[in-house]
Parts: sequence; structure tokens; C-alpha cells
Amino acid sequence: VLDTQGDYQLLRIDFPDLVQDTRFLKMLNPSIGVWHLEGVERECMTVQQAINWRAGKFAQERDWKPAQLT
Repeated sequence: VLDTQGDYQLLRIDFPDLVQDTRFLKMLNPSIGVWHLEGVERECMTVQQAINWRAGKFAQERDWKPAQLT
């Protein structure tokens, strides 16, 4: 676990013999109580950076804070 923010975690995972240093954003979907993993770019070092990366153009100038986190 590289970083934690609320129900979010930024994970660094190595897959032996396949790929090293992959990043995944682990998040809880509060509407159905299920955990999700979503791949994010390797440069993400914090949950906020991963959220911003997911938001793309919407987060270019500020930290993205969606109305409802999923």
C-alpha cells in the first residue's frame, strides 16, 4: 500500500515473470458494497494523484473531488 485516503488505497503490485511495479487504485463502491481495482499510471504516488489521473482533463488544474466517489 503506497497511500490511503478514506475508502481508497493506492497499491503497488508486482506480477513475477510478467510486469513489475504496477499501480492499482482500490476503491469501495458504496452503493453495492463491492471493492474495485482499477489500473492507473505508474507515476501515481498518492491516492489523489490516481483520482486526478482517472478524471483526466477534469483534473488538470486542481485536485479532482467528485461529488460521489465510486
